[in-house]
Formats: sequence, C-alpha cells, structure tokens
Amino acid sequence: MASTGQFDLSELELYADDEERVLICCQSECGHALSVAGSQVTSHLRDKHHVAKELRDGLTRYLKHGHLYSFRNPANVAPRDDGSQIHRMLRVYDGFACRECPYKTINYDEYSRHASKEHLRGRQASRQRVDPYYDEVYLQTWTHGSSRRYWTVKKNGSTIRPVAGRGPSEHLQSLQARERVRAEDQARTYRANTTAPTLAGTRPWMERTRWEITYQG
Repeated sequence: MASTGQFDLSELELYADDEERVLICCQSECGHALSVAGSQVTSHLRDKHHVAKELRDGLTRYLKHGHLYSFRNPANVAPRDDGSQIHRMLRVYDGFACRECPYKTINYDEYSRHASKEHLRGRQASRQRVDPYYDEVYLQTWTHGSSRRYWTVKKNGSTIRPVAGRGPSEHLQSLQARERVRAEDQARTYRANTTAPTLAGTRPWMERTRWEITYQG
C-alpha cells in the first residue's frame, strides 16, 4: 500500500468528507473528525485503535501530499445547522439544548451549571428549576474534546429524543408541565422586579417622607 502512495481509507476506517474536507475516524468509539497536523492521524490509529504499523506506513505523507485535496482542521469547521439530518459517519449523542440560548452539551451537570449562571441569576439549579429551560435532543459534532461545538440532528423525524420510561403522551405532558413552570417562574421574576414596595414594608423615615416612592417616579 505504501509503495503505491495510495491508501484505501475505508480499510483504516477513515472517511474523507468531500463537502467539508475533513477526515473522520469511523471507529465505533470515535465518530469524529481528526486533525491531520503532524502525524496525529497515524498516532491516533496506533494509540487508540492499535492499527498495525504496515497499514499505517506512508499514511501521514499521503494525507498531506497524495490526497485529492488538503484536509481542514475540524476545530475550524462551523457546526451544521440545527435540525440537520444525521451525518452517517459522525457519532450521535444524547444531549441537552438550552431553550433560552444556543448552548448545547452532552453533560447534564454542565447544563445545570449553565442554567444557574445564565438563566437563574445564580440560584441553585435544582431539577425542578432547570427542567423548563432545556430539551433532551440528539447532537452531533465534528470534533472531540474541548473544541466540540454541537448541532441538533433529526432521528426518526425529530430532534427531541424520548426519555427512558416515558411514552409519547407522558413525554408531551412533561414538556407542557415544564413550560408552565418556566412561565410561572418568569412571571414571579417580573412581579418582583416591577412591584413597588408597600409603605408597610418601609422604615419609619421612608414611610413619613415617601422618598422611595417619589424616587421611583
């Protein structure tokens, strides 16, 4: 294989995505694109998948100089659009998508920290408080590790994934209940931020002068 300068990438369970020009490892435990910088692909096959040396010989040179096009760094490739069809060579993850912003993750604890900081004004992120702010979804990403950026994908026609132990009707009821809780929480926040203090709740000086009410206009 090395003598001809050509490689059957599928034999190494690698896939060249011609549209985005990235190289994807299709092994079941991977399903993400690889950087071709240096000898990273060869090292990945050796260390992660124990591919024999004779199958790897010449691969680094081929990827840099023998392939039809230069591969891009997958960390620099933009995520696909939310709601895309599943990319058949990328791994599909069970994940969480924020309803209030573009944040997505495959880790619930990471999402709860995000919700507490960004949407609950630092309040403790209990399950009841956090539930109305996210959807359980299917996710894909080009990369692995800290550079991951996710997009939602459709599986069986929907980006929303079923929750274990719930049928379709129970899942719909759960979504409706979560939406009610979120609406009630937002209404309480609005009232707390807009309701003027009563005189009974002010100090004696404030009550006599009515200064706080005058200040609020």
